[in-house]
Amino acid sequence: MDILIRKETEADRFETEAVTRRSFWNKFGPGCNEHLLVHTMRGKSSWLPELSRVAEVDGHIAGVIMYFKAKIIKPDGSEMVVPSFGPLCTDHAFKNRGIGAALLEATLPLVREAGWSGVIIFGEPEYYPRHGFVRAGSLGLTDMEGHARDPFMAWESTPGSLRIPGGKFNEGDIGDGLTGEALEKLEQEQPYEFLMKAIRPCLWSYENACDEKDGYHLMYAVQSPRAFDSMFRTYVEELSRYDPALKDHDADEILRELREDVTKARYLIMAGGETAGLLVTSVPVSEEEAKEDGCGNYLEEIWLRPEYRGRGIAADIFRRYLRQQKTDTGFCVIPGNPAKDVWLGLLDREGYEYSLRPGEEDLLFCHIRNGKERKQEKNED
Repeated sequence: MDILIRKETEADRFETEAVTRRSFWNKFGPGCNEHLLVHTMRGKSSWLPELSRVAEVDGHIAGVIMYFKAKIIKPDGSEMVVPSFGPLCTDHAFKNRGIGAALLEATLPLVREAGWSGVIIFGEPEYYPRHGFVRAGSLGLTDMEGHARDPFMAWESTPGSLRIPGGKFNEGDIGDGLTGEALEKLEQEQPYEFLMKAIRPCLWSYENACDEKDGYHLMYAVQSPRAFDSMFRTYVEELSRYDPALKDHDADEILRELREDVTKARYLIMAGGETAGLLVTSVPVSEEEAKEDGCGNYLEEIWLRPEYRGRGIAADIFRRYLRQQKTDTGFCVIPGNPAKDVWLGLLDREGYEYSLRPGEEDLLFCHIRNGKERKQEKNED
């Protein structure tokens, strides 16, 4: 596959925004506004088009990186302008093919050549260190609230060029104008494709992308696909003890289907910097499918390596998933799997109403009624 890294042209603008929209849809919340960020960024003096690039594959925009001016406020009150970037994204059809890495490898040298001291971002703490980023806190930097959590990272053009003890990072005006009204207007004006809105469990955020709060965090599998694939094969092998039919399934074929299905979100559960388990969720492909099944989101898979069980991690993720749902949801279980009783017991303890019915391939499908609606109806009674 040939990847062409180049500047965006005016003719690319709609496709660039559409790629960004598909890449971030339902990632941080229902829908997304990253395409609005791209749309508004081009009209701001803080945008850095000389550093920003798109990746073209076979005549189509496959990835995007947009740079903008941010600043470090030094202890003496003076300011130092420094580039940041966001979004950096790859279209779903081209993920795990090195496009994000190619965009970084093409643009970070441009930062150095232009005389900038480096780049500061908020991003995946397991991914960006592969490209020379370090924890910004190790350079004495914090965000405006004085925090220096793992996702706060920096890339230096030369060693020590961003070592500013007591410096505070400010993203500037890049987020101005990202209102609900502006987003609705853009959605109405542009012929974007229809995508279902959904709430993913344990959504990535600056605050929860490290182990500080819960002893674990979730990382999107696209940041470490080999680790996810290896763990998924182990997961299928374990489940085959309870469902012999799984021995007839090719785990690699299932993985290929997961990668190609844009309705599914794949996560690695991280604990102490190690891969502790996996999580897969999905949303209906259309409103019609949601009405037919009577459910919104689905919890497809949740699994922990044996050494991480008994810590309450899976139960915590399951509870959080349930509490985030605004519609009915569901999951399938193997009848002979001891985990079935664990999950159903948790539903009983949490007070959820649910029903079981036969699913595909001798599985049981658990249909869970939305808790908020149930509590509201009880209060009305």
